[in-house]
Order: sequence, then structure tokens, then C-alpha cells
Amino acid sequence: MLKKILMIAIIFVVLIGCTRTNDSLEPFTSYAKSTPIHAEEVVSITVASSGTDALINVPKERYYTIIDGLYWLNESLAKAEDQEEAKEPAVIRIETKTDRYEIPYDLATNRLFIAKDWVYADYNHLLIMNGLLKPDSEVGQIDAWLERVRTAFEANPTVADSSHLDFEQSKVDGKDYNAWEQELLNAETAMRLMYYDSSTEKIQALSLYSNGIVALNRQLLFTDSKYKTPDGIQVGMSREEALQHLGAANIDLDMYSGYKVGDYIKFHLYFADHTIKWLSLTMPL
Repeated sequence: MLKKILMIAIIFVVLIGCTRTNDSLEPFTSYAKSTPIHAEEVVSITVASSGTDALINVPKERYYTIIDGLYWLNESLAKAEDQEEAKEPAVIRIETKTDRYEIPYDLATNRLFIAKDWVYADYNHLLIMNGLLKPDSEVGQIDAWLERVRTAFEANPTVADSSHLDFEQSKVDGKDYNAWEQELLNAETAMRLMYYDSSTEKIQALSLYSNGIVALNRQLLFTDSKYKTPDGIQVGMSREEALQHLGAANIDLDMYSGYKVGDYIKFHLYFADHTIKWLSLTMPL
């Protein structure tokens, strides 16, 4: 009789364990820098879109970027001047093997709510969140494109050392990166999104200019065919014609070509359907 009672008790415990649902998990707690998250401990990262119950799964290959951005975030330096509460923030939910955290995020201003303050998220958070929440927006499409190039290069990280562009060849409308940076100081912006740059410990801006230029983090994208290099390389030109003028690229992918100017890759072409989608210059080192 005692064996029978014990057997029934064991079965009951097993059934209770098997029917455990997400409702019985520990609730999400507010994230704080005092409890750092280690990327290797992360089980899932999801984003609850504002105004809905829909959950968006963050791709696993981007977990590290999100956790690393939180690690290097200096909350006092990243604190936003605008502390107005977001009306309908999205929520970033991070589950580790032992804990569950949530962080409100305002897409319109790229702000995170951490420890009672709204602080600017970093550049990578800005791109990722726009890619997830507004994939059809210009910033969302830029994120998707840059991520495709990044993953393609990681799969085949080959940099040929056979050729270099002449410095003059890499100029766009007669200007290098530094000259364009000065030119854009007075240019009209269609949109500006602030972000925290941990390398400089300053607040920077991702800017979409009315003239068809996008200023990313140390990178300029030229999205209009009116911009040309001395060889006539411009948006809309075929990949074949561009390569005839420039020669073989140092990094050669289906959707991207990168050229060395001096010792570093500083001139970039992004392709869609075998035509140039963007010209790009990056900050010289």
C-alpha cells in the first residue's frame, strides 16, 4: 500500500512539472548595470512591439552585439536631455539561464529606460531596433543591408592585397570623407537619431540629409546618382562597368565591393541586382 501511495505522489509531481507554463516563470525585472549580463548565458532576446502583444525574435547572431552595447553603455554620459516619458515604448526582453530582464525602448528617439533615466542606446542598438520594428524604413533597410554584408564577409573573410585605389579616385564630387563631414555641418537634415558612442564617450547622430547622403557611424552613404567619383562611378551604374574603371576589389562579395585607399578599406560599393545601390566613404584612420 505504501509503495502505491509513493508511486502516485511521484506521478503527480512529474505531471505538475510537465504542465508548467511560461506563466509560472519568474517575472521580468528591470535591467540595471549592477547586474551585468554575459552573452554566453543568454537564452533568448525578444522585442515586444509598442501597442501590441506581438513578440519579435532577435536573431541569435545579434545577441552579442546587444549585450556588448549594454556592457559599454555609460548611463551618466548617455543620459538624454529629453527625459519625457515615451508614450508607447517597445520592450526589449532578455532571458538568461537564471534571470529575465526587460528594458523599455523608444524607437522614435533611440532611448532606453534604465535605472529611472532615459539614456541613448548605442549605434548598433539603433540599427537593430529599426531593422526589427521598422524594416521598411530607410534606416531599417540600411540595417538589413549592412547585416547581410557583415554575415557574408564573416563566412568568407578574404581581403586581397593586390590593388589599391588612388586617393583622388576615391573622392566623391571632388571631396574626401573629411571634406564631406565639414560640408554636411550646414546641410539640411530630413531626420536625426541620436546614439551613444562608447569609443568617444559622446552623443553622436545618425543623420539622413535632404541631399541624399546618410551619415552613419564613421561612414557616409551616397544614395543619389548625382554623386560621382572622378571615374564616373555613381548610383545606378552596373557592377561590370564600375569594376572596369576601378579594377578588382580588395573585398569582393555579391552585394558589396570594398577598396583599399592607402592601407585601409575606405571606399565602398553596395550592389542590388548587379547595379550600384550606394557609394560609401568611411572615416580614415
